[in-house]
Amino acid sequence: MRQIVVIGGGPAGMMAAIAAARKGAEVTLLEQKEKLGKKLLTTGNGRCNMTNVSAHLEEGYANEKWDFLKGCFEQFGAQDTISFFENLGMKTKKRENLVYPVTDQAATVLEFLMMELRRQKVKVKCQEKVTALEETKKGWLVKTEGWQYEADCVIMAGGSKAAVQKEDTAAYLLAEKLKLKIKKPLPALVPLKCKNKVCSALAGLRTQVKLKLLIDGKNIQTEEGELQWAEYGISGIVVFQISSKAARALDEKKKVEIEIDLYPAEEKQKTANFLYRTAISDSQKTPEEVLMGIFPKKMASFLVHEMKWKGKASQYPEEEWEKAVEKWKHLRLAIDGTKPFEQAQICSGGVSLFEIDKNTLECRQHRGLYIAGELLDIDGMCGGYNLQWAWTSGHICGTYAAKGK
Repeated sequence: MRQIVVIGGGPAGMMAAIAAARKGAEVTLLEQKEKLGKKLLTTGNGRCNMTNVSAHLEEGYANEKWDFLKGCFEQFGAQDTISFFENLGMKTKKRENLVYPVTDQAATVLEFLMMELRRQKVKVKCQEKVTALEETKKGWLVKTEGWQYEADCVIMAGGSKAAVQKEDTAAYLLAEKLKLKIKKPLPALVPLKCKNKVCSALAGLRTQVKLKLLIDGKNIQTEEGELQWAEYGISGIVVFQISSKAARALDEKKKVEIEIDLYPAEEKQKTANFLYRTAISDSQKTPEEVLMGIFPKKMASFLVHEMKWKGKASQYPEEEWEKAVEKWKHLRLAIDGTKPFEQAQICSGGVSLFEIDKNTLECRQHRGLYIAGELLDIDGMCGGYNLQWAWTSGHICGTYAAKGK
């Protein structure tokens, strides 16, 4: 019977352990924290967006990763994830393309994974921090602070620096000791920082916007959705979706800006006409009262202050409203940083994909060593893509490790 050690008790590690055990391997799962799946419990605001049933799943990731990911998702995709959990007895439900447990509780997902680990007789060892990995003639020796484990294969699923409480670089250090090339890890799905006064003025407000990520003046990505204004900058899913590219560009010392359309519901001329007609229809209205027809009061007050408008709204000609709307549809913010790893949902960067066999996820340099989950240089957008990568990569690693290729 093949002996397999899985390092990391997150979603990818648990899936890898289950997949390997189902193939007949004897599996030991090592987790350095006191419990399995702590980060899983926070996903989807505690509801656990498990996957995304988009027809083209790989489009939730950077274009240059598609070739690598396509074959992986053909082996284990979104429908396989749904079937896996429903076969365990856990029902799921969909909200558009997003899939959740029917209970809307991430804890449900964790409980079913743990039940299956027990059913498959996986040996789970918590508070076991791996300090070294050594290749031997027979396979691998996994050393922890208090023990050592012999294995035919090792699956590294130790996660990334992104964490609820603190950074943890243990998995990267193990990879570095094995001479694996690592792309610098950076925060992703994370708020962005800027010093523009609009952010502090609108702090606490949530508004629907369209934004463009500009890197050295070039439009790299466009997103639309709810933006959260904060003293330090901007947040919300619409920001998270572009944060990985923004963080990488900032690290490369490039100019990073966000262009925001504060009212994307209609084009500029229609908006300007509506505001002007509203202004002249009641000569007693102030500019702020006119703007409150499309903007929250807090934003309306700020925009009027910035335009230096005083008196009644009807005194301003239509051309003045057109200039104002043009400005509000192209608001520029200079981004100067991201929130730290502790506030990032995931990381971009990690072990280079050039180190990995894209069919089996085995390291090219080290036979019998497989890598799953966030430790690899793959990060997805919000919407279940990162958990799906955990399920996919874990299943592939566990399956091939048990087979022995």
